[in-house]
Amino acid sequence: MGVVYLFTYLIGAFLVFLGARNTIQDAIEGVELENLPMFGFGVLVILLAAILQTLVIKRRGDAGLLEELADFPLKSFLLGMAAWFVPMLVTWIQFELHMNPIYFIPWLTIIGAMAVVWAIARWTTRSHKYSFSIASALVALVGLPLGAISVEAPSSHYQYHLTDLRTSFYNTSTMVRETYDFEAQEPEFYSEQKLIGDEMGELLSALANAKEIDIEEEIAAGRAKYDINGEHILWLQEDGQWVKTEDRESFDFNKAMDDAAKKDAEEHAKKEAARRAAFEKELELRRRGGRLFSSP
Repeated sequence: MGVVYLFTYLIGAFLVFLGARNTIQDAIEGVELENLPMFGFGVLVILLAAILQTLVIKRRGDAGLLEELADFPLKSFLLGMAAWFVPMLVTWIQFELHMNPIYFIPWLTIIGAMAVVWAIARWTTRSHKYSFSIASALVALVGLPLGAISVEAPSSHYQYHLTDLRTSFYNTSTMVRETYDFEAQEPEFYSEQKLIGDEMGELLSALANAKEIDIEEEIAAGRAKYDINGEHILWLQEDGQWVKTEDRESFDFNKAMDDAAKKDAEEHAKKEAARRAAFEKELELRRRGGRLFSSP
């Protein structure tokens, strides 16, 4: 039965951790709190585990190994605080020193947080009849999720600033210590594809809106005139200037299309170069930022 309630505690703690983390994220993003039921279900699972543990303790007459842990609440608290905070402090020091990858020990932080909650719960409920069940439930409800968040929050911060993480576990099946790397995912630069640029758009718009006109009628109306040599037609602009325009015979459609495409390509290349430079600058700021004392 002891294995059953222990496994139930772990399931409940996992659901509480996921539900709390996702609910907080949903609240920050301002979306519907869809993960709140998961958090509530995790609490119910932990409550069920506490009831099972209480039944086991009543049947056995003692709490087994928990009896030994209960004799040293202060020692458990101090050791737990050290195991909880020291690994986080060590990882932050590595981060401040711009070390990459950062070596961390997640399981020690989680166990430390659980030990702290266990010690506090045992001390505050030491005279309660079901002190062991209450303390165990609080470890599953608060301690384990708190330890997991204490690992995930700084790890997410480090990886956002493009710093890799490394940890190692002792594989009991192979009797070998194995190393695991968690590489930060660097965002990729995506080029903007612009099929029709401004120059090409203006040219196509002009061609689409072109219409046949009566030159003599335009000259009579004062909107056009011949140049001094009588060879080209000048058109009156809104600013009062007379501008020569191409006539149908001299207009080279293919050349105009090529020129427009070339100008658009040059302009697009300049904009892409500026975007890439800004992107690279942002990456460098992310890579070197996020520190308290050594950020640029």
